[in-house]
Amino acid sequence: MIELDHFFQAPDGAVRVIQLIQFELQEPWRLVEGDRLLGSIAKLRGEWRQVLGENLPNQLVSSAGTFIDRQHYHSLPAEIMARWPKLIEQVVMRSDSEFMVVCKAPVSFKTFEQIFSKYVVSLLQDEWPVTFRVYNHNFSQDFVLKTKGKKKKDYGIALRW
Repeated sequence: MIELDHFFQAPDGAVRVIQLIQFELQEPWRLVEGDRLLGSIAKLRGEWRQVLGENLPNQLVSSAGTFIDRQHYHSLPAEIMARWPKLIEQVVMRSDSEFMVVCKAPVSFKTFEQIFSKYVVSLLQDEWPVTFRVYNHNFSQDFVLKTKGKKKKDYGIALRW
């Protein structure tokens, strides 16, 4: 399950907090405000559309879809594949905090474990823990890497008296 908090500025200037929830990958996203389900949206043929619920403003559907698209975990599988194209066969996103990685056949799995464990954290941009379940080509060996996530940057100003 993936949950995101989206701050939507309505045409009247009011800011609404809309929770975006996806229970399973490939399912539509549910838009919830407070304890009320507003509707569901999905990306169909490259465009975000409402698929269920009350008639939502187009601006809300568009802004929620754009917000979902900008989340880093969507691009992480492609970044991992691009980083190790000769070593990795497939990266599957199971949720925003769990990924499955399958290596190619000729890979030295122990060596790959050392390399992957050391460098994959540099690709992370999310602030929550991420788990990678990594398998060799025939699933006879595996390891689990649990990361702490990237720390938030502190833009605070230190004042001296």
